[in-house]
Amino acid sequence: EAIIPLLELINGQRYQFIGTAFFITSTGVFVTAKHVLMAAHDRGHPIATWQLIPPNQWLIRPVDQLSFHDTADLAVGVARPAAHSETHELLINPRLRLTMRAYSVGNLVSTYAYPSTVILSTDAGQTLSFQPGFYEGHILEHLPNGRDTVILPSPCYRTSMIIHHGASGGPVAGPSGRVFAVNS
Repeated sequence: EAIIPLLELINGQRYQFIGTAFFITSTGVFVTAKHVLMAAHDRGHPIATWQLIPPNQWLIRPVDQLSFHDTADLAVGVARPAAHSETHELLINPRLRLTMRAYSVGNLVSTYAYPSTVILSTDAGQTLSFQPGFYEGHILEHLPNGRDTVILPSPCYRTSMIIHHGASGGPVAGPSGRVFAVNS
């Protein structure tokens, strides 16, 4: 529930899946990869989150604020507050816990993301089908000074996880289950 798909609203009529994000506060603040949001943001298109409300409800929440890191492939956003449709109580977001711990080559890491998302146009509008996946691998390399000076100039890791299109922006967790990186 804390890991969410991100959507771009095109021409005010249809949604397009653009990547994965995850909540870091109970009030709707989320983190993702900057490249997930930049094209939609540059086009001036609204961005929204899709959120599962257990056991079987969902909600599309517009994103009200975005902030992009100057050099790292990181962005922070704020989803518009939402209330329960029947009780009108503000929804409290589940969130992932973060860590500043540096991990070592060989450590097991995992991610959960939405690369198998399908959005179909119908006569009534759109059908959104989100099929998340869990992926794991090991850290192959720690690059404390970045990979290069243009695309990944900030500290990063290279892993053996398969990062499918659409998994960008998803959380990367170590053995403790705490998030220490973002898929990029």
